Amino acid sequence: MPMLPENTRKSKARPWLGRAALWAVCVAMAVGAAPATAEEEDTESEAPTVLPDVVVTATRIATPKEQIASSMTVITAEDIERRQYRSIGDALRTVPSLSVIRNGGPGKNTAIFSRGSRANHTLILLDGIEMNDPSTTDGRMNFASVPVHDVERIEILHGPQGTLYGSDAIGAVINIITKRGSGPAKVSLMAEAGSFDTFNQALSVRGSESIFDYSVSLDRTDTDGISVAPTRFTPAGSTKDDDGLDETTFSANLGVRPSDILSLRFTGRFTDIRNDFDLNVFPIQADNDSHGEEDRLFLGGNAKLELFEGRSEHRLAITYTDYNRITRDDLDAVNGADFLRDKNLGEKLKFELQNDFRFVEGHIVTIGLETEEDAIETNLNSTSAFGPFSSSAKADVQTNAIYVQDQIAYDDRFFGTVGLRIDDHDSFGSEMTYRFAPAYLHRETGTKLRGAYAKGFKAPALVQLFGSSISGFGVFTGNPDLKPEVSRGWEVGFDQSLYADRITVAFTYYDNEIKNLISSTATTNVNLGVGDTRGIEIGITAQLLDNLELGANYAYTRAEDGTTGQELLRRPLHKGGIDLAYRPIAPLALNFAATYIGVRHDIDALTFGRIKDGGYVVADLAASYDVAEGWQAFGRIENLFSKHYEDPDGFEQPGFGFFLGVRKTLEAF
Repeated sequence: MPMLPENTRKSKARPWLGRAALWAVCVAMAVGAAPATAEEEDTESEAPTVLPDVVVTATRIATPKEQIASSMTVITAEDIERRQYRSIGDALRTVPSLSVIRNGGPGKNTAIFSRGSRANHTLILLDGIEMNDPSTTDGRMNFASVPVHDVERIEILHGPQGTLYGSDAIGAVINIITKRGSGPAKVSLMAEAGSFDTFNQALSVRGSESIFDYSVSLDRTDTDGISVAPTRFTPAGSTKDDDGLDETTFSANLGVRPSDILSLRFTGRFTDIRNDFDLNVFPIQADNDSHGEEDRLFLGGNAKLELFEGRSEHRLAITYTDYNRITRDDLDAVNGADFLRDKNLGEKLKFELQNDFRFVEGHIVTIGLETEEDAIETNLNSTSAFGPFSSSAKADVQTNAIYVQDQIAYDDRFFGTVGLRIDDHDSFGSEMTYRFAPAYLHRETGTKLRGAYAKGFKAPALVQLFGSSISGFGVFTGNPDLKPEVSRGWEVGFDQSLYADRITVAFTYYDNEIKNLISSTATTNVNLGVGDTRGIEIGITAQLLDNLELGANYAYTRAEDGTTGQELLRRPLHKGGIDLAYRPIAPLALNFAATYIGVRHDIDALTFGRIKDGGYVVADLAASYDVAEGWQAFGRIENLFSKHYEDPDGFEQPGFGFFLGVRKTLEAF
């Protein structure tokens, strides 16, 4: 099989930093969660939930949600526990403007399309650490195998957010904020078993002592899963092969406050994944030896200094992201033509300095400096019914940025932000983004009017810039002259509280235009595409009774190719959901949730032609019972009505699933 020469942008060796060295650097600095975390929400001895109406992602500063002009969705730890989510992907399925596409059962590749934008147009943060994978073809994040047992809340900031977050933040910013320790040490253990030979376990220890707080957790998932191969594609007499998942995650959130003006924090998460796949194409069927192995490492930290009685705050942060992915498929008697060796290494190293100034009443001025280096090394060799294929890339790129934002508050009614950012990229040069977002709060009627106009961009992925491949169809090379994909969008909306806040209604209309979309020709990548997305988002929460709460949402998403007028793939025109939480007696909690996914366009898995898939409804039921002090039994049913569906086309989704578990919490001392 022919091999390609490495396509390296620089003659120097790629600056790989060893994991042990990065751990040492972070610990030595005693650094912690990056600036866009919940650190400002509470003192070091308090839990983040003491101010549940405060968010940080919209402005990078702890701000009451009522003062935020941007459209936001917040999923709390209470929501996660009540609905018994097991992964970030599960939780995000309930957000109306997000289309979550998973290639089969738990742990399989999961993509998210936010407000109709592309899957790589959403920036993912873990305590401020960028989780997007630089070694994927387009730089997207795979949401598979991101557990939620250590998550305090998830903040989803909708729309272009380039001013504060730079590249990738076109459709949304999703910030996953983990739990901190407070009070006496507590140990929590969870074990759960159920359908598909699933066994989930979690262990956590949290607490605080004097100037220190700590939270460490271990999460384990083992499941046989299901076969993604639909029965309609499986030849008679063939045995369907379940695609299992074996995943272990260790995470830590450690803080120290040596003085009233200085606080230090460290955040780390390591995940080891073993995934089984069905890789062969014609037909999709059992392939017992195809599997993937992946290590994910996220490290981050900051040192925060407060001066002039808190009117001047300064945060120095370092974050590090490391991906190591390998996929293997050997030749065997059943699949004699399929062979694959795919190795992908990706790193992000980022330094940030954020300065917040409160010297003028009604203004918080933020000035930030950032420098980030991304590096990849990829190599793929395969054979299939299409013939031999090989690809490789080895490159690195640096981006420097400066941004400024003024957060305004006047007369406790008028709020807003105005900001500007300039990014300088090694490959395409400079890109300027901006954002203007005002809000007016009429407290007498509980009405908030809000709007925003902003620009965002997505830098070309390193594979798109410098990757190369060769196959029977010819030679394909990356394009180092690619420009960034650019979005300009606006939104208007209102939030309304009724009946002494027992009912809240949120409405948003948005319109975005994305230019310079990167497309592939037969030989290279080019900036050719244009995308137009617009839609409506509606959310309602109602406290029907003291022990009965209803949530409902709806999203209309029109995502079109600006050149052809065709609807973009895998974005449902209509999506809606309901969530009903009921506590009939104090120890018992019940939750019913249903999600409707409307008609959407897709690619037929067999003919590769464009098709229209019908809509479907999936319902889940969860229950928990406080058996005794510190003891809780729980159970859930997924896909309650055993709906059969494929989303995307050609990938079977799990049917009826039943799970039971127990949780024990105790004070260690």
